[in-house]
Amino acid sequence: MSSFRSELRDVKDDARDRLASDFEQLKSNFAQLKDDVGSILKNALGAGRSGVDNARSSASSTASSYADQAKGLYDDYRSRGQQQVQNVGEQITDHPLTSAAVAFGVGFVLAKILTKR
Repeated sequence: MSSFRSELRDVKDDARDRLASDFEQLKSNFAQLKDDVGSILKNALGAGRSGVDNARSSASSTASSYADQAKGLYDDYRSRGQQQVQNVGEQITDHPLTSAAVAFGVGFVLAKILTKR
């Protein structure tokens, strides 16, 4: 009977040791899982920040491109306007009597339209 108790005690001690070992392994696995999840979250946040930075950079580049296009169009239209003013000035210089008659006629018609109210 003593040997049976001894064997039972050995089995019990062996089971306790295995359970303790399994528990320690489980704790180790949970610690590793915690570290892995932390790393995943850190990488995901880094990727999100990187995506935001890329979007910001792209938007800034696009806005800069549109600003350059708008400036080019403004310069082009300003140049065209100056050229038209110069052409009108040349026409007036080349044909002063005709220009005066046209200006008088346009003024007369506008005065009639505006005073008929």
